[in-house]
Amino acid sequence: MVARKPAPEPEPELVQRKKGVRKATISSGIHDEQPSRKLGRSRIPIDAPLDVVFQNDIQAREAFMFLGIHSIRDLEQFNPDDLVLRLTGPAKLTVGRIRKILAMNNRCLSNDEEFALEFQELLSRPRE
Repeated sequence: MVARKPAPEPEPELVQRKKGVRKATISSGIHDEQPSRKLGRSRIPIDAPLDVVFQNDIQAREAFMFLGIHSIRDLEQFNPDDLVLRLTGPAKLTVGRIRKILAMNNRCLSNDEEFALEFQELLSRPRE
């Protein structure tokens, strides 16, 4: 009888160290949407005083003083339309008062005679 050779033992596979590469998952690498643009990291702290940030813009500093806003945190609470309304509202009221006082004294602004006449008529009506 012929002796059988024993089956060769399988060679042990070399265990490789894992590299720093992440294996793909189902969702990685699949992006249908365009990446959205972002502002990135802020260059000024949130509690920075507006006087320092806007030190070269005197009109902006006056507006902040008028509105009572002192820091970037306070400023970021407003949207642009709110700021415009809060800044122009008092100016509109002031112009209205100017027009009325001029009309009471038989005067008017340029091209504003119609308002002066209507306001005088309103004042002359008897109150019921």
